Amino acid sequence: MYCHSHPYRTATNTCSYCTHPLCEFCTVESGGKVFCRPCLAILKEKSFIDVPPSTKLNFGTLFLLSFLPGINFMYLGLIKRGLATLTGFFLIIYLLTLGLVRPLPLFLGLSIPVYILASMFVGFGVRRRICSGEVVHDDVSRMLSSLFKSKVFLVILILLGAATVVFTIVGFAFSLLRQLLPIVILIVGVYLIVRHRNRKE
Repeated sequence: MYCHSHPYRTATNTCSYCTHPLCEFCTVESGGKVFCRPCLAILKEKSFIDVPPSTKLNFGTLFLLSFLPGINFMYLGLIKRGLATLTGFFLIIYLLTLGLVRPLPLFLGLSIPVYILASMFVGFGVRRRICSGEVVHDDVSRMLSSLFKSKVFLVILILLGAATVVFTIVGFAFSLLRQLLPIVILIVGVYLIVRHRNRKE
C-alpha cells in the first residue's frame, strides 16, 4: 500500500479522520492518534485538537541536502518542486559549461551560490510551515509565481544582467587590445628606429 499524497512512498500509517494511507512524512500524531496534514489543519481550524511540532524533518539533514538544490524539497515531500528546482540548477551549469554566458568564472562564482542560498532559505521556510501544521501544496506554478514576485530575485537578475553587460564590454576591450597590441608595438619600434637614425645624421 502506498501513500495517498506520495504514490511512490510506502504507507506506514492511516489517517484517523479520512482513513487515507500515509507515509512517514505525511504522518502527524496528536492525542495518541495519527492524522494526515490536511485533516490535521481542518481539525485544528475547528479547535478539535492542537497541532504538535513535527520532529521528523531534521534541520541538519535539510541543511546538508540544500547544497544540491531540489533535493531539499524532495526531502520535505515536495517532489514536483524539487524536480523543477534541480532541473533549473543543472540547466544553469549546462549553459555555463557551454560558455554561452561569459565570463564563465564570474557566473560560476555568482549564479550557483545564489541559487543554492535561495533554495536553502526557501526550504527552511517550507519546513517551518510544515512543522507548524500548515498544508504546503506541491505546486510548481505557485513557486514560480512567488519567485518572480520576489523583489530580491528581481534585483539579483538585474545585477547579474548588468554584470554580464559590463564584463562583456570589458572582455571585448581586452580582446581588441590584445589584437592591436602587436601592431602598436611594431609602429613604436619602427618610430624608435627612424628617430635613432635621424639623430645620427
